[in-house]
Amino acid sequence: MPFDNVAKNDMLAAISPLAVLVSLHTADPGTGALNETTAAREIPTWATPAGGDLALAAALEFTGGASNGPVTWFAVWKTGGTTRIGKGQITSGDVTFNAAGEYTLTTASRLRLTDA
Repeated sequence: MPFDNVAKNDMLAAISPLAVLVSLHTADPGTGALNETTAAREIPTWATPAGGDLALAAALEFTGGASNGPVTWFAVWKTGGTTRIGKGQITSGDVTFNAAGEYTLTTASRLRLTDA
């Protein structure tokens, strides 16, 4: 039985305080941190979960990436950055660092609870 969005939103609300770091990746990070860029991980602020999604409340600014290098995935980590709790594919907007090695992860980037 799939969960209703009300239940998914409650689960995401419980998880969001644990989701304290976001990393960027050049390809699917798999079950860990594969393909992580050289950009420093950033601290997110989360919006109230809605529709089974957890979205950023504000865009995240990353620096230190490869000039014009790819960014196609992000991952979310618990305190300490050693336990990943989710990942998402970047499917719209910029998918590369700029020439200065900067990247903005927008509020359109979301973690979605899916029924497997």
